[in-house]
Amino acid sequence: MSITEFRPPLGLGHGHIQTILGSSLRKLAVPRRAFGVRGSEKEETFTARDGTRLVAWISEQPEQPEPVPLIVIIHGWLGTHNSGYNLSLAESLWTNGFNVARLNLRDHGGTTHLNKGMFHNGLIEEVVDVVGQIQHRYQEMAVVGFSLGGNFALRLAKAIKVPALGVCPLMDPSASVAAVDAGWSVYKSYFMRKWLRALDEKSAAFPELYQFRSSGAYALKTVGDMTAHFIEHYTDYSTLQDYYDCYTLTGSVLEGVDASIIAAADDPVVPAIGFEGLPTSLSVKVMPKGGHCAFIDSYRMTSYVDGYISQHFEQLFRK
Repeated sequence: MSITEFRPPLGLGHGHIQTILGSSLRKLAVPRRAFGVRGSEKEETFTARDGTRLVAWISEQPEQPEPVPLIVIIHGWLGTHNSGYNLSLAESLWTNGFNVARLNLRDHGGTTHLNKGMFHNGLIEEVVDVVGQIQHRYQEMAVVGFSLGGNFALRLAKAIKVPALGVCPLMDPSASVAAVDAGWSVYKSYFMRKWLRALDEKSAAFPELYQFRSSGAYALKTVGDMTAHFIEHYTDYSTLQDYYDCYTLTGSVLEGVDASIIAAADDPVVPAIGFEGLPTSLSVKVMPKGGHCAFIDSYRMTSYVDGYISQHFEQLFRK
């Protein structure tokens, strides 16, 4: 790939700075620039075989003489189809001539009311079903995901052999939970605040099923404790480790899977050690800098990964 290596602008090189700018300022700056993909978007609800309903926002190019590949983008945990990083990449892909589908995982992006059951990271089959339905419409399709969405993208590549790329994909959930709880308190506060807000939304949608404020969840202080509480009370997993194991992607789990990863060594959420010793079928690029799903390359809050991913799929589909 001929695209140059990522080099952060002067003063924006630290992983914490990259991460915070990527999740805060970008959500303010990006929507104003994403007029192409948002101007053509259509909301569509898909139903998986088990009855789960997931929503995607699909932006198709004007009618073309040849079929146009579609790229499915999956947001990170507690993100949405309109998260800054998601919209920014979608606009880049759209500008480069691709169709784009921004898929919301269960309970994300204002879809809490669609399904009685709660989202958790083991729910891959419903995503496989829905992405499979989307795939049947297009002659060519690929998937890209950020963080937890990158984890889902890589599992999709394993399940249905779809081309996939993960940006800072979650590889070892227990290591990431430990990194958040033991790291800078800003990240732990951020995730806890968003998680509790999501639980409030679920309680409001299904008050007869969920009363989280009386369950003890709001007294917990760490992501690890919240996860353990959630798994014990709201899933069928026997242990917390069983839950982590169902979506851990380290070691040989992805053996034979043809997919790509771009990550950063200074990521404070996804430890870079998780990208060591992976199967040779994977293309793994770990940059020295970039933070968590950020790779901010200008003071306009643009991201290196937008161009990187667009060029990646250009080479894949338009050889």
